[in-house]
Amino acid sequence: MRYPVVIYKDPDSDYGMLVPDLPGCYTAGDTITDVLRQAIEAIELHLEGMLLDGDPIPEPKDIAYHETNPEYADGLWKTITIKFPELRHYPVVLHRNPGRPYGVNIPDLPNCFAVGDTIEDALKQTREIIELRMEYMLLDGESIPKPKDIAFHQNNPEYANGHWESVAVILPTDVSKIQGDQSGPIQRLFRWFNQATQVVR
Repeated sequence: MRYPVVIYKDPDSDYGMLVPDLPGCYTAGDTITDVLRQAIEAIELHLEGMLLDGDPIPEPKDIAYHETNPEYADGLWKTITIKFPELRHYPVVLHRNPGRPYGVNIPDLPNCFAVGDTIEDALKQTREIIELRMEYMLLDGESIPKPKDIAFHQNNPEYANGHWESVAVILPTDVSKIQGDQSGPIQRLFRWFNQATQVVR
């Protein structure tokens, strides 16, 4: 998708950038090049948040449409091209034994599980675990399996009497960003262990 952005600068400030088609999406930088680089991440994060919240995504309009708005007078217009984020809904099944936290299995991602004291907490932890698991799979060159419908898994006796929910996550695509955060297998293993010990208390 191609979003028009407007760049402006006051005498005593950094360069600022707004995305007229995405209210509330903005960033800043020391130079025009810097602010344009920041704009890509700002737009991607804004769209991801809207998708996860279930908000409708507005179609970008042409620069000519926005140039007539006096609010953007004297701004410098550019167009940012981004890859639209992919939202996936993974079915998850919750189990709970008396006196124990909720346990959550993600059938489409083997060996991926989470726990939580409440359903809300368990689902929050599950989203984080799914995101982390997908990052590792991407870094290791594995293909990330697409989620199947809940009905596909309900016939599995392993999940009998479980409570089914759906967890929305954004599919990671940029390996370089993940590598920048976790540069090697030891660091990734440590991060995974740290996350797992927080979840499996």
